[in-house]
Amino acid sequence: MAVYVPAQVNVSPFTQTVKNGSNASISCILINNAEHVSFQWFKDGTLLKNESGNGSISILDITNIVQPANYSCRGQTDRDSGNNATATIYVLNDKNQYCEKEIDNIRNITWDATNSGIVNRKPCQSGFKGVVTRYCKSNGSWEDPVYSQCVNDKLLNLTMQIDNLKDGFQVTNVSTVLTDLKTATNPNATVLVEAELNVVVSMLDKLVSIKSSTGANVSEFTDFLHIASNIIDAGAAHTWIALTTKENKGAETVMQTVEKFVFSDLNKTRKSNSSQTIHTDNINIEIGFDSSIDFQPTRNGSFLNNKTLTTSLSLSAGNMSAYAAVFFRNVSNILQKRIISVRNNFITTGHLDIGPDVMSLQLNPTPEKLTHPLQLIFEAFASQYHTPLCSYWELNATGTGEGAWSSNNCHLVSRNYSGFVCECNHLTNFAILMTTQEFPENGHSVQLSIISAVGCAVSIACLLLTIFRHLQVWRYVKSQKTCIIINICVALIFSYGLFLAGVNRTENKAVCTSIAALLHYFYLTVFFLMLVEGIEIAVSVLFVFFNKSRLKLLLPLAWLIPAGIVGVSLGISRLNGYGNDQNCWLTVRYGLIWAFVGPAALIILCNAVVIVVVIKKMFNTSAFMSKEQKDKAKTSLRSLGVLLPITGVTWILGIFSVNEDLYVFQYLFTIFNSLQIRAAMREKQRRKQSLETSTTNTRTASNDESRRRVKDIEVVMKAYIL
Repeated sequence: MAVYVPAQVNVSPFTQTVKNGSNASISCILINNAEHVSFQWFKDGTLLKNESGNGSISILDITNIVQPANYSCRGQTDRDSGNNATATIYVLNDKNQYCEKEIDNIRNITWDATNSGIVNRKPCQSGFKGVVTRYCKSNGSWEDPVYSQCVNDKLLNLTMQIDNLKDGFQVTNVSTVLTDLKTATNPNATVLVEAELNVVVSMLDKLVSIKSSTGANVSEFTDFLHIASNIIDAGAAHTWIALTTKENKGAETVMQTVEKFVFSDLNKTRKSNSSQTIHTDNINIEIGFDSSIDFQPTRNGSFLNNKTLTTSLSLSAGNMSAYAAVFFRNVSNILQKRIISVRNNFITTGHLDIGPDVMSLQLNPTPEKLTHPLQLIFEAFASQYHTPLCSYWELNATGTGEGAWSSNNCHLVSRNYSGFVCECNHLTNFAILMTTQEFPENGHSVQLSIISAVGCAVSIACLLLTIFRHLQVWRYVKSQKTCIIINICVALIFSYGLFLAGVNRTENKAVCTSIAALLHYFYLTVFFLMLVEGIEIAVSVLFVFFNKSRLKLLLPLAWLIPAGIVGVSLGISRLNGYGNDQNCWLTVRYGLIWAFVGPAALIILCNAVVIVVVIKKMFNTSAFMSKEQKDKAKTSLRSLGVLLPITGVTWILGIFSVNEDLYVFQYLFTIFNSLQIRAAMREKQRRKQSLETSTTNTRTASNDESRRRVKDIEVVMKAYIL
């Protein structure tokens, strides 16, 4: 068999910056053992020259350079062409800023003078392969050089050895490669860059393939876990963070590789009925054969410097099973924060953090469904976190590429000061996810929650008393206003009750969706009833003699229109917009919140117009005009104090409370709307007499239309405002 090797070439230097009219040279070097190689040179894709011969290097001399250009070299054998290697020459423009020639103090690489806005490229230092780059900023100063693509020659040599092993060339053995790789990744001796992390993860994955059929001995197994522990050590955190940002890839790839390696050993464990525990700095593994699994990372006292953790995992498997339990320490900041909510809505959020520890469990044979739930206990987070989510890494999550965290089929059982208890009905990687507090430092969110709870509780009590008082009055005077107030009170009681009882019931999807839909309905009903109240006030003030009942039409509509809005919203959103992982309310992500904000804003606007009309009419009454200025101001403020809450206009404060810095508006919004009750606590006899007087005065008005209109307006104002 004849084997032909295509020519592989490289150029040096990768980039040059020269003065206008200067000369430069580029070298094209053969980097493999191809034979009978000739070189072709191109300028911006156009062939410059062919150079025949059997040499291993070709030098292109360029004179009188006035324009920047790309120069490419290609190796050509008598059978085929090799790769193209490209160098770039820039022309220094004295009119613009440029970076001076400099030797960096990191790896002693010389950087030529470079125009601003240009990325200069150099070969990595001796002992490394790849390219190092450095950017010249617009002000003529250098950024720090980037060595993230430089790979140690030792790692590249180990990669070649593993490739040979995978292809069946027994140049070395797996044990030797693993020992050398453990030394090369020792976090105390070296800090791996991004390209090196990718290379090591790739090598581990290839080693899994090599050992999947034969299984690993104890020494190989231990070395493999030490390598995985080395590359997720705290010293590599900044490199992983850079990889996550640039390539959307985190340390979850390491966890998956470790799991595959461990699982490949479970067949042997099942046959031999053996067990073993392996500890490294960042990974703890327990492999055994039992029907009752109780995995505690610090049970043997030799892990994490004898630190005691509350973290544990337990499962009653039923039948005897080979199992592998894995604990990953402090990996939260090097994992992707790609989340799938319980409603399968793909989201990425900066307000959600992953717990420091991750656990996984595997069984052999793998059950189709767990007969008993898997229970996991995670150590508690810091105090600035809340709303825990029991989550797992869903590798095949739709639309996520390489997977995402999901809470499906996992739920929180309990929590206390020391940790969180989760239950899941499947096996994979598990972690606790936590939402950051809205105001973690000053505690405003806690105070606002307390005010809301207390205000709602007081409101419910007062609303019940208001209903009782109005029902008593109803026996004497059946007024439309009393009917409206009773309806508003009933709707508010349901709203506040649901808010207090279930706004945080996120652990159950069906319950949370139902609570969110009911809250949407009753809050809308409250607003439409307040619109009815506004209409009633406006008609009573503007059309004094219009005594025909309006409530037979308006009250049914106030209860039916919100039902229609909620029904349409449920259908359009397919339930996805009701509730999320933080609370049982309308989600902002899909814009469903506007199904509440839109109608509420329109009603607030209408009632604001009503208030303006009422106050204007009040100013024009003879009783008001005869008052002193001080009494006028008191009456005006008192009128606003009654009309603003009962017509819902105080909800306008919610617009100003969307910014977390505007705490004063958040407090005002919470106080006004959690205590949104009507001041109907007068004595029954006085209320009876007031309403009877209103009715009598309306029926016995004089024939003088002008005087009668003024008097009736004053009576109405007294009934609604005073």
